[in-house]
Amino acid sequence: GLITDVEERRRAEKALVDAEQKYRTIWQNAAGGIYQVLPEGVLLMANPSMARILGYESPEHLVREVRDFSKQFYINVSEREKYLQRVKEADGEVQSNEAQVRHRDGHVIWVHENLRAVNDDNGNLYYLEGSLSDVTERKLAELEIIEAKVQSDLANRAKSEFLANMSHELRTPLNAIIGFSEMIKNEVFGPIGQSNYSEYATDIYDSGKKLLTIINEILDVSRIEAGERQLQESRVDLEALITSCYEMQQSKADAANLSMAKLLPEKMPHILGEELALKQIFLNILSNAIKYTPDGGRITISAEEGRGGVFRISITDTGVGLSDEEIQKALSPFGQVETAHSRSGSGAGLGLTLVDSLIKLHGGRLEILSQKGFGTTMTVVFPKERVVGLSQNEEEAAK
Repeated sequence: GLITDVEERRRAEKALVDAEQKYRTIWQNAAGGIYQVLPEGVLLMANPSMARILGYESPEHLVREVRDFSKQFYINVSEREKYLQRVKEADGEVQSNEAQVRHRDGHVIWVHENLRAVNDDNGNLYYLEGSLSDVTERKLAELEIIEAKVQSDLANRAKSEFLANMSHELRTPLNAIIGFSEMIKNEVFGPIGQSNYSEYATDIYDSGKKLLTIINEILDVSRIEAGERQLQESRVDLEALITSCYEMQQSKADAANLSMAKLLPEKMPHILGEELALKQIFLNILSNAIKYTPDGGRITISAEEGRGGVFRISITDTGVGLSDEEIQKALSPFGQVETAHSRSGSGAGLGLTLVDSLIKLHGGRLEILSQKGFGTTMTVVFPKERVVGLSQNEEEAAK
């Protein structure tokens, strides 16, 4: 007789059977579809999930009925062919794709597919193997979001155009009101018999000017949102502009019992931008600082060159400060932050919205650092390409 030790062979056979059973279980129970298909479109095999996704009772039923996988299921056959060509050229790498396929009952679903080419020993394409999952719900949700975004943009543009048109219509009669009330107030054609009439004319004039300011803000914001606001750029003397804004707000600060200070560098650069827009930016920030700073407070204007050649101008107050939620509200259109220290004449809530929009038109940004009860620092950051340095006279003087 002959005795041979076959224990190692039996263990190898058992391991092979176990591995086959494991992969068969994965194949049968996978949540996504798994399949193999020949280059000409004949389906070699598919798992139960693949049959379920496409609407067939069993994998055998699916394989039996498929003659050309691409033409039979895919809505856009030309895009499918391009995808297959990309897979064949990828040398075995997995390629992902999303496409619309036709369910067996006729309705269309969205699928996400991963596919790779399998070559024989000679490097020739043998078959394609891939996985497929139904992503219809996610895709429809994405399309709904995109559609909602388009509709929202259209509605927002229509709103901006309406506000711009209405603002123009309102300004015409308002200018007449302001003009005639100013004539009466100044007694252009002689003295007014009753002094009360003069007071009324002054009230009409002041109210008209305030309303005109609000309408102009609405018009500016609407034009920016509609993409119609164009900058009239020039080389702006930044120091002179800030000084002008400082002096214009000085009387308001004095009336509110606030101290104001400028801490500017000895040599200030010029900015390539629109002077009117820049003046709006700083006047609005200073006005807000005065509005939200209690009696005895302090407002400081400072400036410095930042990293990367940017230039930063900061306006710091010792006011009530803002929380993160209040900052977001203040930056939103028509958002107003009400506090015990906010003064009368709060406006339409467009000041910071306009500031932020005008800064972005210049390619810059608005930084807000605030702490409740301690104050706020608003910093206007101009990009390097807007900073054009000193004027020619100042450069010569510096030399």
